[in-house]
Amino acid sequence: MTYKGVLETSFGISIIEIKNDFEYLKFEIDDFKFVGTSFDDFELLNYENYSKSELKMFSFNKIRCGNGFAYELCDCKLTVNIPTQIKDVETGKVFEENLEMKVEIGKSLGKGMTEDVKISLSLEILSKNYSAINFDFEDGANEIINQVKPKYKFNNCFGCNFSDYSPYGKAIFGTMLCFKNQKEEYIKVKSKDGFFKLGKEDRIVQEIYQCSEFEPREINVGYRG
Repeated sequence: MTYKGVLETSFGISIIEIKNDFEYLKFEIDDFKFVGTSFDDFELLNYENYSKSELKMFSFNKIRCGNGFAYELCDCKLTVNIPTQIKDVETGKVFEENLEMKVEIGKSLGKGMTEDVKISLSLEILSKNYSAINFDFEDGANEIINQVKPKYKFNNCFGCNFSDYSPYGKAIFGTMLCFKNQKEEYIKVKSKDGFFKLGKEDRIVQEIYQCSEFEPREINVGYRG
């Protein structure tokens, strides 16, 4: 899957294409290659191969990684347009709309930390716009859901009966837990204690993915409700 996007830095604006294999996100700007697992952790590959003047095009958050360091983009804005399946609950019709996600990453604070990350979501359904601003995809998408329900639902992993987030924490995007390997046990969960009694999840998924075992999420299912 390839998404159209825009990267804004202090150096300027770049039109990009983000390739998603639903494990890694990748894009290139000239000879610079970036890879990440979320929209806020794009690492520049082969950082040491570039001169100081070349690297001035971007700002980086320096993160210790094993015996070395990773250099992730920061102090920037990334806008990406994601084709998203929406279901009309009344008619059962599934159609595709554009979900615009803007990720604003603050400046590096040193020691691997940055200023706050902010996510803005904008979804247009049949010429009507729904929007939300929050600190991660989950909370932003929930705001959108509250605006479109009961007429529409997300037809993806975020809107699936068997997906949840770990009580221990999550990234801003891309760390949903899929419990399709224990469907009956999962849908009975109503609390954190019940969640901890589950076996290991089937896999970790992106919210915007969808597999053949997708099932529309019902109310008050699982730990996240």
